[in-house]
Amino acid sequence: MKLNLYSKIHLGLFPASFIEYHKFVQCLLGHSAIFVFVKSFSISNLYLTARIYQSQDNK
Repeated sequence: MKLNLYSKIHLGLFPASFIEYHKFVQCLLGHSAIFVFVKSFSISNLYLTARIYQSQDNK
């Protein structure tokens, strides 16, 4: 599964709660309405992560 692979790739970069979140997403993939919500939530998480990386690069 894509999300499982994604979790493994980023295992060292994100806190455990982020990995748990992706496991949670995997459980909900069957429900399209929830999946749409989770998808938009994932995008905002990625944006947040990008912002964090930018601020670390500036130091």
